[in-house]
Amino acid sequence: MGDLASCLQDIEMALSSGYPEQLRYKLYERRAKCHLLTGSFDKARTALSQAKKSLEANKSKLEEKKQSQAKKSLKEISEAIGKDGSRPPEGADARPALAAAARVDHLPDAAARQPVLRAAVRPG
Repeated sequence: MGDLASCLQDIEMALSSGYPEQLRYKLYERRAKCHLLTGSFDKARTALSQAKKSLEANKSKLEEKKQSQAKKSLKEISEAIGKDGSRPPEGADARPALAAAARVDHLPDAAARQPVLRAAVRPG
């Protein structure tokens, strides 16, 4: 859980430090993954929405291949959150399923981390 908190801090720092506008969709995507992994589905939906808006606003600045990859990744996150916006049943802990389908990668720059989903994970 500590790595996810650090990842969220890294994202906030990047956003407040002037991360390039055309690449911010990546940060919002990572934020959505972090929140998904912690079971914060409302926050994951908000971050996913921000990622989609950022990608759309900057699509003219991105190669078609990058756009396609980003859209695919955002679609996977959306499916993991739940197509109908559903949440896990009350009292259900979504983390065991998430833990099996996710990991936190430490990037070559030792200060950077990102969550990675290996497969779509449905709530509940």
